[in-house]
Amino acid sequence: MRRSVGSTCRSSRATDRPGVMHPAEPRPGGVLSFWRWEKMSEQDVFMRRALELARANIAAGGRPFGAVLVKDGKVLAEAANGIHASHDPTDHAEMRAIRLASAVLGSPRLDGCSVYASGHPCPMCLAAMYLCGIQQAWFAYSNEDAEPFGLSTGAVYARLAEGPAAPASGLCQWKPAGEQGLYAEWGMKP
Repeated sequence: MRRSVGSTCRSSRATDRPGVMHPAEPRPGGVLSFWRWEKMSEQDVFMRRALELARANIAAGGRPFGAVLVKDGKVLAEAANGIHASHDPTDHAEMRAIRLASAVLGSPRLDGCSVYASGHPCPMCLAAMYLCGIQQAWFAYSNEDAEPFGLSTGAVYARLAEGPAAPASGLCQWKPAGEQGLYAEWGMKP
């Protein structure tokens, strides 16, 4: 229906007058909000892209996880979870994005980068972020949101919180008799 005089309701094509925005018209970097375009924040743009990757991955038979890795407002890498295709349990979206960004920069250090992830990063991905210098990660869906679907990593976080010395950690040191100097060898390389 067309907007009538005195009416506050509009249809999807309320008017054809110039300067009036129609919801079907795309605008880069913007989002339609009650018949007007508003500029999205960088956070919104990057997070929406991570969510888009996650939804595309669902359609491809994968898990609902996507990640975008950003530096100085520019996307360095983006990826979706690849476990369904690779059968590699470490093939998480964040890990893939880290690998791709490291290749782009030619460095294992990703200082100054941020990650936008569709879901709460697992401990492995978070540890990888810490190890390569990523200082900030944003996520859309929490472990609590993921729990009813069997996608939460909250139990892994709880197990890790017990510490590496906890009997349930499964972590044990075993150095063969006579073994020594491995790290010193590395420290002496040119």
